[in-house]
Amino acid sequence: MDAPAATARRDGRALLIRAFGGAVAMFLVQPPAGLWMLAWVAPVPWLLVVRDGFGAARRPWAPLWLAGFVHWLLAVHWQRLPPPATAIGWVALSAYLGLFLPLFVFAARRLVGRHGFALEAAAALAWAGCEQLRGTILGGFTLGSLGHTQWRWTTLLQSADWGGAPAVG
Repeated sequence: MDAPAATARRDGRALLIRAFGGAVAMFLVQPPAGLWMLAWVAPVPWLLVVRDGFGAARRPWAPLWLAGFVHWLLAVHWQRLPPPATAIGWVALSAYLGLFLPLFVFAARRLVGRHGFALEAAAALAWAGCEQLRGTILGGFTLGSLGHTQWRWTTLLQSADWGGAPAVG
């Protein structure tokens, strides 16, 4: 086995683990698990992708979209419960919402790499931008935002006075 192919497989596995690690963690911060305190560290696997890049992974955007797709399948699973035909909409909505994870990584990497932002600032701007886009495009879908997980922390929620749920997120 040649070294570049082995490196590509290793980097691809690392990307997949980080992408799905973040997807599972972000699912756990939302109901029904509701581990709201985990929201402060749940995006860390995705931040590692922003910081470290993709290495030699082939087609790096596909695992990111797949992780986002699976995350949203889990997060909005209740949409499949009424009539069986709604499962089509559940899958279509999850596929669409899955696009926002690669968009977040792309935007944050661009802010860090090309514009010299610190990782934390770039991630915050990219995250807020993606949540705003998600809440606007195609009529908007704001359910499952990071700011919604912090409803128990009333002191932090006061920042919503200035910028709504995106400011909390």
